[in-house]
Amino acid sequence: MENIKLFRDFLLHEKRYSKNTADGYCKDIELMQRYFKETGLEIEELDKEDLKDYLGAIYSDVTASSLKRKIASIRHFYTVLVKKGVVAENPALTLTGPKMSGILPGALSKTDMMNLIDFPYKNDLMGLRNRAIVELLYSSGVRVGELVALKNRDIDLKNRTVTVLGKGKKERLLPITHQAAESIRNYLLKKPGGKEPASIISAI
Repeated sequence: MENIKLFRDFLLHEKRYSKNTADGYCKDIELMQRYFKETGLEIEELDKEDLKDYLGAIYSDVTASSLKRKIASIRHFYTVLVKKGVVAENPALTLTGPKMSGILPGALSKTDMMNLIDFPYKNDLMGLRNRAIVELLYSSGVRVGELVALKNRDIDLKNRTVTVLGKGKKERLLPITHQAAESIRNYLLKKPGGKEPASIISAI
């Protein structure tokens, strides 16, 4: 809490932000701190991958504008900690937010979805990864935010299931098709040295 107070004082007295703006930024950091407290991590020791995991976990629970503000809050927070000598570098420096749009996307038709699945993806690492992602999304119905946070330990290729942590931190076990399991397996086998990535979409 001491560093959050340091952050708030910086926003109020050096950046001259309004009380409401400063409170909003600090609230974002407090929520993040509460999230990582359950994992035994302190916010002062987080790295970029930790922050990406956090954003992936909350992705489906917040609006695009709210997520964009949270990223700004996190980036500003670590900028202050670097300036004050609390941490050596800013792990949030290259985090990016969602693109804003006033138009809601429409749903794909069955034909479009089949065309996406049957698309001739390249047999390189990125092509295999993209096919695995499309197959996983289609066969399991997993939310994009849940996919972002998905780790390999959450995927059971033998039983063709994935375990996801959804809204309210409720765990769900979702079945996937044989084709999706094969696509994921082919992608993982293509990894240099046979090592599996921590996240299904952050391997490239």
